[in-house]
Amino acid sequence: MASHHRVSHAGTGEGATGTLSGQDPGVGAPASVRAGSPAPRVLRADGPRLDGLNAPLFRTVVASTLSAEAEDPAAGDVYIDLSAVSFIDSAGLGALVACRRLVRPPRRLVLTGLQPAVQRVFAVTRMEKVFDFEGLDDD
Repeated sequence: MASHHRVSHAGTGEGATGTLSGQDPGVGAPASVRAGSPAPRVLRADGPRLDGLNAPLFRTVVASTLSAEAEDPAAGDVYIDLSAVSFIDSAGLGALVACRRLVRPPRRLVLTGLQPAVQRVFAVTRMEKVFDFEGLDDD
């Protein structure tokens, strides 16, 4: 069975929404966004797996989205919502690292919605030191 993985985005700014996959992402602005700060870009991984079968496409779609706004001084932080992802392997981690490299300071790449199994992968691989997170369980 082929593994499908879509990336959706809840646009930036004043409630603009849209998707790369054609589905309503249902993702709002992150809780930590301060008034007056640049509008964040929220991307959502719509699939149960981020692995060797779909990580290259994930990386390509995210890179395409981010490269379009790379030089925009008004661009805010980039949030990737992984709440639908229950499995991630080294290829998935590599795709996220590649995406992180596309986000230049002062912008940040922030991962949100990690399920416990995915959170453990980040802890075991020590990738938790590489990324910024929001909404993690403290277990």
